[in-house]
Amino acid sequence: MIKNGFKLGIGSFAYRYAIGCRDFIPEKPMNTLDFLDEAARLGYQGVQLCENLNYVNLSEQELFQIRERAKRLGLFIELGMKGISMENCQKHLSIARVLSSKFLRIVLGDHQSLREDDDLQLRSIKALKALLPYLEEAEMSVGIENHFDLCTKELVEIVKEVNHSRVGLIFDTTNGLGFMERPEETFHLIQPYLLSMHLKDFVIKKVEAGYFITGTTLGRGQLATAELVNRALRNKPNLSIILEMTIRRDENKSQEEVLLWEKQSIEASTRFLKQSLRQSC
Repeated sequence: MIKNGFKLGIGSFAYRYAIGCRDFIPEKPMNTLDFLDEAARLGYQGVQLCENLNYVNLSEQELFQIRERAKRLGLFIELGMKGISMENCQKHLSIARVLSSKFLRIVLGDHQSLREDDDLQLRSIKALKALLPYLEEAEMSVGIENHFDLCTKELVEIVKEVNHSRVGLIFDTTNGLGFMERPEETFHLIQPYLLSMHLKDFVIKKVEAGYFITGTTLGRGQLATAELVNRALRNKPNLSIILEMTIRRDENKSQEEVLLWEKQSIEASTRFLKQSLRQSC
C-alpha cells in the first residue's frame, strides 16, 4: 500500500512493552528480527528502528541478518538515534550503510526532562553543518524530531540555519504537548520543513486541580488524524508516515496481559490508520 508516493511504517516505540522499557522487561523481549516480522504481518512497508532496540550494539553479522530479513520482507528501514554529536551521528551513519537505510531520525537531546541543556541549539547547528558532506556522500536525509528538549520554533531555527535539503523536521503528533503546543500549531510550524510524521493519539482530561494528558489507541483520542495526514500529503506526497504508541500499561495486570493488550492496541491503531489513509488518498 503506497499511494501518492508516501511510505507507511511502524516505529519500534510502538512495542514499548514487548521490547521492554525501564520498569517493564518481558521474559522474552522482542528483538529486531521479531519486530520486522510483526511489521510485515501487519502490512507495513517499513520500520523505524529506535533506541529501545539497542541496535547500535549489534555485531556486523547481526546487522547483515536484519538487512537481509528486511529485504526479504520488502521493508524499508529508517533509523532513530538520540543525542547530537559527530561521533554518535557517524556511528549511526555507518550502521545505516550496512542496513541500506537512507533516513536517520535524530532526537537532539539525551534527557527526558524539558530544557536541561541551554547550549543544545548552537551545538546542534554546528554538528549538523559538519555532517552535511557525509549525508551527501551517503545520499541520506536527517529528520529532527520535535521532542522534549527544544520547542518547535527553536527546531525550525536550526533547520533554517543549516539550510540544506537533506536536513528537515519530523512532526510527532503528541510530543509538542510537553510545551503546551496543540498538534495543529506544531504542524503549522514544521510543515515547510516536513520529512516524516509520527502518529500517536492522546486524551486530555480535566481532573481535580489540573489536567491529565495521556496517550491512547489511534482513533480513540483527540488527534485529528485524517485532517493532519491530508494536510501533510498535499504538500509532501512522498512523506514517510510512522505509527508509534504512548499508552501507559495497567500496572495491576500480569506481564502476559500487558503484552496482549499492547498487541491488540497496535492492531486497532493500524486498522484505523489504514482507514484514515484510504480516506486521504
